[in-house]
Amino acid sequence: MKSKLILLLPLFILIFCFESNGQLQYNGVKLISSSASVPPGKVWKIESILCNQYEMVNVNISGPRILVNGNTIFFVDHSSPCLSSDNAFFPSMLPMWLPENTTIAPSTGVTYISVIEFNIVI
Repeated sequence: MKSKLILLLPLFILIFCFESNGQLQYNGVKLISSSASVPPGKVWKIESILCNQYEMVNVNISGPRILVNGNTIFFVDHSSPCLSSDNAFFPSMLPMWLPENTTIAPSTGVTYISVIEFNIVI
């Protein structure tokens, strides 16, 4: 439940920005290869993850992962056998929006995280 709330937080922030006449201004594309934080006054949109094929051989069925504020986020296919009847794993859908001061990092099976950075213009 906590991870679902973390994923919804960016949506609430974006709604607040647009409600207060804020706009997003494109600032660039980044490839994140180690721990990084969204700078103040910016939002990041995760577009994709780039997996390491050699490391993926050793990744179990839960799939590749990234860390968001220290929490593990799994990227799994809807047809994956890791979706158990008790919903132990939830697929993470992209794109994923991240508010300022959010920390992300590649984890198991992921070499890079591709993000687009936007300035919040109020």
